[in-house]
Amino acid sequence: MNPPPMQSFSESNRDDQEELIRAVEPYTHFLATEQQLIKPHDKQYRRFRQAYIDTLYLSPNHQHPGTELEHLMAELLSNHYLETTQAQSFCDAAWLLGMELITDRPSFRVAEDGLLVYRGIPFAEYNHYQLKLDLYLPQRRNRYTPSPVILCIHGGGFRVHRRASENGFAAYFAQHGFAAISIDYRMRPGLVTYLEPIEDAKAAVRWIYANAQKFNFDTTRIGAVGGSAGALLSALLATTAHRRDLEGNGGNPQYPSQIHAAVCFAVNAHREPAVGIPGTEYEHLRKEDISPYWNASPAAAPMYLLHGTADEINSYHESTILHQRLLAAGSDSRLELLEGLPHVFFNNPAIARKAFDFFHEIFFSHPQDG
Repeated sequence: MNPPPMQSFSESNRDDQEELIRAVEPYTHFLATEQQLIKPHDKQYRRFRQAYIDTLYLSPNHQHPGTELEHLMAELLSNHYLETTQAQSFCDAAWLLGMELITDRPSFRVAEDGLLVYRGIPFAEYNHYQLKLDLYLPQRRNRYTPSPVILCIHGGGFRVHRRASENGFAAYFAQHGFAAISIDYRMRPGLVTYLEPIEDAKAAVRWIYANAQKFNFDTTRIGAVGGSAGALLSALLATTAHRRDLEGNGGNPQYPSQIHAAVCFAVNAHREPAVGIPGTEYEHLRKEDISPYWNASPAAAPMYLLHGTADEINSYHESTILHQRLLAAGSDSRLELLEGLPHVFFNNPAIARKAFDFFHEIFFSHPQDG
């Protein structure tokens, strides 16, 4: 089978593409894996490789590289560039590279007219690999009054999606007067432990504190919102401000990672699997380390939990159990069960409105002490 024709691509864009591939190598290890496993590294292989890369890099609508990666792996195996026993290692590296090449798309769209939008701002760095965020600011805001900030965290089972999928939420909050940021974080299969996405979310909060003066952020009014995996990270931000062992080394260590409210859609809060990745020195880390349930305390930030009763992935009992635990611990928790709705019910402006109303109530009806 011949590889699909490559799309047109200017030399300058090709250089940008190659620069990106080199920049993310400390995370993906694609170039090293390719060098080790692909034999021979000839013209036909380079055509297969480039077709995969170009298809993902040129399209703004890919949410993950699944179909394109399946095609690439079929070509490499049928043309004997890879041994079957080596296929998974190459596939993992190519998946991570593919996730870095795509931009994803907003899960719902909100007009960005009248907003100030800054895309691709680095907020954390690990071994020369940078995580980035998109920042949304209301254009017509009182420059003397700091803006509350909402951190928008995508879901996807710690494997798929990018920050762009949350830009509908970010634009919605900015249109209603808040600053908002959407973030990327490290994902499978590139994780050593499931602590790493938590460290990345905390690094994003520290970035907010570190840049408060530059962007006029109100650091006494920081919220987090997310669905599924993003809900878990939001709930952990709300319950683990005291956990210095979860801060990581992504930058700005002199600042806190405290938030003041969280909205969680379809959270898996209680039955998360072991933190450690099997086969590593961390495989015996406890699930309690990443469970909002076990970190509930009177110091937890107020939380609003929304869950569909027909959720086919995370039972609505997860939110019910977390809600009861938070109340028993003496913290502020609200629970809304949405009759008959599935796991992904939250990607729309109506749900964004519910989140905004909760943040507005917490930020402006409750005393804020930072």
